Amino acid sequence: MRVVSKPIDMITYVSVAGIPKPVRFLAQGKKQKNYVVDIKKILECKEERLAGNQMYVYKCQTELNGEKRLMELKYEVGQCLWYLFRV
Repeated sequence: MRVVSKPIDMITYVSVAGIPKPVRFLAQGKKQKNYVVDIKKILECKEERLAGNQMYVYKCQTELNGEKRLMELKYEVGQCLWYLFRV
């Protein structure tokens, strides 16, 4: 997987424990084209600290234009920002 690290718009739900779970996101591709990506399965969720900032890292199976792909998403808790980290 290659590192992309782009900010994205995300639709989530939050578990009772307070951990956000991604459902679908909007990303901007080449030539300013927007893509809606459905998250089919969360394979792994782990917590990490980067420069003192708490982050959740999700490894997900997604579907884009009928094609299944693995993607890594990051959620920065302090800033409430989502990133498409690896594709």
